Amino acid sequence: MGAEEDQIAGNIQSRGKSIIIWPLLSQAYGAALVLATRPVPMLQLTFEESAGLSLLYVASVLAGAYLILYLLRKGLIKFLQMILLASLFVSSMLSLDQVLGGTKHGILASLLISIALILLWKRPGVIGNLVKAIFSASISHVIVSTFPEAFILLFLAFLAVYDAYSVFKGPLGKIFDSLELRIEVLSPLLVTQQGIGLGIGDLLVYSLATSFTAKSIGFPLAVLPLVSLNLGILITLNLLLKRKSPLPGVTIPMALWIPCFLLSKLLLAGSS
Repeated sequence: MGAEEDQIAGNIQSRGKSIIIWPLLSQAYGAALVLATRPVPMLQLTFEESAGLSLLYVASVLAGAYLILYLLRKGLIKFLQMILLASLFVSSMLSLDQVLGGTKHGILASLLISIALILLWKRPGVIGNLVKAIFSASISHVIVSTFPEAFILLFLAFLAVYDAYSVFKGPLGKIFDSLELRIEVLSPLLVTQQGIGLGIGDLLVYSLATSFTAKSIGFPLAVLPLVSLNLGILITLNLLLKRKSPLPGVTIPMALWIPCFLLSKLLLAGSS
């Protein structure tokens, strides 16, 4: 019986790790968008300005998580869901406008596609996951098109710290404590497969790191940070399957990606 149980557990872990397809898809689409459009950041910031603004953005993410927790405790679940859907719609419009803004009917196309995405967003299974992966990659394209390199690098580093705090000590950990609330409220914000879930925020970070790497370094030097990023995702998934409790999805991937990105950047500078 022990061998059979070990085999069953191994099969469950193997199926659970198949969720990696959605981060990979989001990364591939995000990188393709950046390589196809070659965006130039709209904002020019000093390092100090980038540090301050990235801290402000991460603080707003933390405040948003506490707001979600507050609304849950007050029982305002429907109101919270309306806020989340409205935020997703606006984000979709902004990201699509970046891509389609120069086309003849860009605004109309952005509107129609955003409405379709919202309608498909809560669909379970492949369709819902695909919509969330595309959305995450599109938002990463907006960020790469808007902010300079220093901001993005610091933003990702600060998000890694925030994610660890929020899950272990902060608002996300408190939200995850209630299985009922987690399913009802957070399911639209997760890609799920074989009982394992990843937040669209995690997908956004993975896609942003990949898009940023492809834009800033290019291939083949981009291979090292991209491999380290996905190794971190696999390590996180493996720990998640073993612990069977929530883990920060960003911290380990960023801890591996950032030094490899900086090393590849140095190698690129040395070869030029």
